[in-house]
Formats: sequence, structure tokens, C-alpha cells
Amino acid sequence: MSKFRISHGALAVGVLVVCAGVLTAMNVATHHAIRERRLGSWTLVAEWRNYAVGGIRTGPDSAAVTLVEFADYGCPPCRHLTPLLHDAVARFPQSVALVVHEIPFEGPESDSAAAGAYCAMDEGRFPQYEAAVVTTEQLSSLSITEYAKRAGIRDLHAFLTCIGSKRVMQALALDKAKATQLGVHTTPLLLINDKEFAIPPDPLTEAISRELEKKKERR
Repeated sequence: MSKFRISHGALAVGVLVVCAGVLTAMNVATHHAIRERRLGSWTLVAEWRNYAVGGIRTGPDSAAVTLVEFADYGCPPCRHLTPLLHDAVARFPQSVALVVHEIPFEGPESDSAAAGAYCAMDEGRFPQYEAAVVTTEQLSSLSITEYAKRAGIRDLHAFLTCIGSKRVMQALALDKAKATQLGVHTTPLLLINDKEFAIPPDPLTEAISRELEKKKERR
């Protein structure tokens, strides 16, 4: 009967190869974990798709990554975040979409600006409207009519009529209901697919790129 023997040298090499593979996997996992922590702490939202419908959408329905923002135009951090979100959609036009839920906490001016956003969407001028609103020093710096003019909205009478319409009030009520369901108490609050960020990750584009990488790995 022949005997199968493994030399001590071969055994040692085999053990080293296995250990090297384990260490490589551990290093990759650790690297990903460090990146996630550096990009900001987040909470998993299993039902995140419920919040990716309704609101004001920019970008494709088939987007691999959906950014969902709960925002108030009177909130300085929201005003800082808004251009970054639109830049992200512009950078990944086929892969990233933005859904904005208007949550006006700051008073009557925020209420009017939030309603104006839905009316600007009707005119196909939502990104321009948001750009006009957030680039002033304060929300109260200009009237809602002036913001509409800066956004390139031509029919100002229709715009102002739209602001007080029942349809827009219902849309804002739905945004508020979604915020209540998610437990939103402050703005901005941002979802990147199933991750909820109370403090938006910095840099934002790196967090989005990470989500796109994950989508590719799952295919």
C-alpha cells in the first residue's frame, strides 16, 4: 500500500497561504469599515424605498443610488447641502437621483419657499429655484416672487396661485407624514439608499461612489 506523505515544508507553505488569504480578507473588511466610519455615522433604514417616492425628484427612476433629503430652506445647513446634492446628480446623471421632501420648520417664509419648490417643479425649474433660494444670505433676503424670477419662472401669476393650491398643500402634508414616520426632528436629514445620515457624509461624492461600488459587486 502506498503512503501519502506531506513534508513539513509543504505543510508550512500551505498554512502560510491560508493565513495570508485570511489576513487579506480581514484587511479588506477593515479598510471598508474605516472608510464607512470616516464618511460619517449612519443608521440602517430597511424600508428606505418608502421615502424615495413622492417629494420632488431629480434624476432617473432607475438610479442605482437615491439620495433622499428632508430639508427646510430656512435651515443654514440645508442651504449648504443643497448645491452638493445637485452637483452629485450632475456628476452621476445615469446612476444617481435626488428626492427632496420639504419640511418647513422655520416659520412662514419656510412654508412659502417649500410650496414654491413644488410650483417650480411644475414649471420644470426646480433646480434653478433651489439654486436661487439657497444662494442668498438668508431666506428672508428676497420675496418668493423674486426667487421665482431668478429661477426663470415666467408665469408669476400661475406660480403664486399654485403656492396656495390644495394640491401643493397635500404634497407638503405627505412630506410631513413621511418625516414623522421616519422620526425626523431636525434638518437636514439625508438617506443614501438604505443609510440614514443625521450629519451628511463628507465628502458626499465618496459616499455615493461607495454605494455605486456595492451595487456593482452584487451583480
